[in-house]
Amino acid sequence: MVNSLKPILLMSTLGTLSCSYLNSANTQPEIIQNIEAFCNEDARGAQAWEDDWATKIKPLTTWTDAPGWDKVTVIKGYRILAVKEDGNKAEVNLVYEVVGNLVSDAIGLNFIRDIKEEAVNYVLVKVDSSWKIESPQLEPHISAEAACNLLDRDVFNMVIIDGENRARHQKIKEEITENI
Repeated sequence: MVNSLKPILLMSTLGTLSCSYLNSANTQPEIIQNIEAFCNEDARGAQAWEDDWATKIKPLTTWTDAPGWDKVTVIKGYRILAVKEDGNKAEVNLVYEVVGNLVSDAIGLNFIRDIKEEAVNYVLVKVDSSWKIESPQLEPHISAEAACNLLDRDVFNMVIIDGENRARHQKIKEEITENI
């Protein structure tokens, strides 16, 4: 039995990252809480920063390390569509509202606009008394605000942000925010 759609909003200064989900009577609240916590921390950029990954992402997952990424996906929001629990395993189907990708190349970061919906099926396992995401381990899915912060810090190449790079990054930030 499906109850009402419950919206969850994460406000940012550059727009609203939205989340909504269908809440079912038999759904474990802990599963939803884990996925929401993961998606919200990921949207804030926690997967992109090693210290944040260790304190904010790792406790929500079974993953042992934080891989280096050559791209991040910029999102407008996500929707949790379905939650299925079977003993000590659960599957959460969600859709990310993708705006595009920030990719690293030889000269720095570039934004590739790619507006679409990306369906993901997260598998969670019960570890002791907590639900943790087991798979898949995707590249960071970050908000426009977090993407702009990454550009300010150029975390991929650690290049000196001189006048030319600063102007290039400003242009990319404008491209990202015009799609929100």
